[in-house]
Formats: sequence, structure tokens, C-alpha cells
Amino acid sequence: MRSHANLPAPVSGALALAIVLVLAIACAGCTPRQSQDQYEERLGNALAVRDSVSSELSGNQLTDAKAYDEAAAKVSAALDELDADPPPSNVKDAHERMVSGMEGLSVLLKRLGRCEALATASAQDRRACRQSIGQDVYDTIRNDFTEANTIYRQEGLSLAGLGSGDETGGGDSLGGENSDGGDEL
Repeated sequence: MRSHANLPAPVSGALALAIVLVLAIACAGCTPRQSQDQYEERLGNALAVRDSVSSELSGNQLTDAKAYDEAAAKVSAALDELDADPPPSNVKDAHERMVSGMEGLSVLLKRLGRCEALATASAQDRRACRQSIGQDVYDTIRNDFTEANTIYRQEGLSLAGLGSGDETGGGDSLGGENSDGGDEL
């Protein structure tokens, strides 16, 4: 085997630089994955926010545009924390569904907040705005959360909010517009 020690300094330096560049290019897209413990902590926080906001929504506790905007901001912050780094590979599919559900929940809250802002103009405008949000929006969010919970449980995660298998955690209460003007999530 040839030794690089016998090469002239510019060639040896160029070779070292080439090796460093190849390694840098190879690792350019490499983002360290979260450890399972880090991920479970972040997921636990996201589940707590999801369940808290879902409870507020289904309990008609969000009473004005500001409350909806604050709830949407909480969901977005929890989502940013959860999605800060790639998840462990064994929960990638569940993570994608959880992210999709959280994004959907945030968008829904913002839309409902805009509907509440219309209440100052007229109750009829508010009602029409809420009715324009189709049941499929609620169903999609519920399905994302249900699927994420199922996969997380299959991977051995047993965090509060994931349910036991008979339930979906925060997704159970997602239902859409109910008769008294509230929303079930």
C-alpha cells in the first residue's frame, strides 16, 4: 500500500480536502434522529396539547376569535416541537399522521376563529361560515389521529393520550358542528 507521506504537500493537502468534501457532501442531508426518549417526551407534550385543545373545542370553551387563535398557536407550537428533528425510524409513519392531524387541527381552529370574528357582523354569517367547514375536514383529522395512535401503540409506546386500543385518544371527540353551535373534536 502506498503512503501519502511521500506525496508533495499540495497533492497530500488536496487529497485530504477531497476526502473531507466527499464526507461533507455525503452527510449534507444527514440530520440526527431524535432518540426514542426525546421523541416520546415531545410526543407526550403534543398529545397533551391536542387533548387539551380538543376538550376545549368540544366543551364550547373557545368563545371568541382570540381564543381560537390562541388554541391554534398552542397546536402549532407543539407541532413545531414534535417535528423539530426527524422521528425514530420505527415511528415514522405514525409521526407523519400525527403531524398531518396537528396541521389539520391548527387550520381548523384558524378557520373557526375567522367564523367567530364574523359573529360581530351577524350570527347568520357566523353560522354560514361554520357550516361551510365540511364534515370531511373533521373526519380527516380524526382519522389521522386514530391511525397515528394505533401505530404508536403497535410500536410499544404507551403514553397518556394514545388510548388503550379501544379508543383513539384525542381523536374520539372529533365530530364536527353539533346542534348547539359548538364543535366536537
